Amino acid sequence: MKIERIMNSKSLLSNLCVAVMCLAGSAMAAEQAPHLSFKVTLNPMGSFIAQSKEMVGDAVATASGFEASEVSLTLDSLKTGIELRDKHMNQNYFESKKFPKAIVKSAKGKGGAFKAQLTVHGKSQPIEGKYELRGGPTGPNWIEVRFGTTLSAFGIEEPSYMGVGVEDEVEVTALVPLRKGAPKK
Repeated sequence: MKIERIMNSKSLLSNLCVAVMCLAGSAMAAEQAPHLSFKVTLNPMGSFIAQSKEMVGDAVATASGFEASEVSLTLDSLKTGIELRDKHMNQNYFESKKFPKAIVKSAKGKGGAFKAQLTVHGKSQPIEGKYELRGGPTGPNWIEVRFGTTLSAFGIEEPSYMGVGVEDEVEVTALVPLRKGAPKK
């Protein structure tokens, strides 16, 4: 009887360990999906983060850093966790029916810094920021980019709802797939 309980305990422990490892692997895989988030500071106080996993495009490793010809994001895929805020953000400010995508073109990074061209709301502006290579045992396979920009640079009306506005500057973070080989044309 004791031996049977010990065997069942070992089997249960073994199954639990396998389940935990599978869950950890799933969480790591989900975390390593291409995504974008931007932080918006509210005025007079507070903040929120809008996020999306619907980015299209990738970057190519170069001898000194990376290049990306085009990476895009469907703006109405951005979610903040509050449905009414998402609706206002897309309809009133991004005008995502008229301007459905944010597009980064001609991105080049070297030594932890990058430059690119960002088009949002029908207007293009140069952007600069920082990047870090991410990856596993076979080398980097992701780039995490961070940059700041302003809503006004893209002609986006100053958002406001019930006396709460947002600061003009937003902080953007994106995780972009990195591959080896020639840039896609």
